[in-house]
Amino acid sequence: MKQEKEQLRSEQSTFSPMTNAKLQCKDCLFRMDDTNDLSMTKWCDVYNYDDGPKPDGIYVGKPCEYYEKE
Repeated sequence: MKQEKEQLRSEQSTFSPMTNAKLQCKDCLFRMDDTNDLSMTKWCDVYNYDDGPKPDGIYVGKPCEYYEKE
């Protein structure tokens, strides 16, 4: 039981939410501000509510075909 608690404590201390700052999106012209709302990380002016969120590949480091540096 002690080992499980220690593992849980360790995992909880390493959690870090995904934000635009960690993605190629950090300086993209189309990104949405996710400073106060982390759910905005999955959206941008290209991947919007009508077309669906960003592809999963963007979250694992694949380039975005619509990326335009600010």
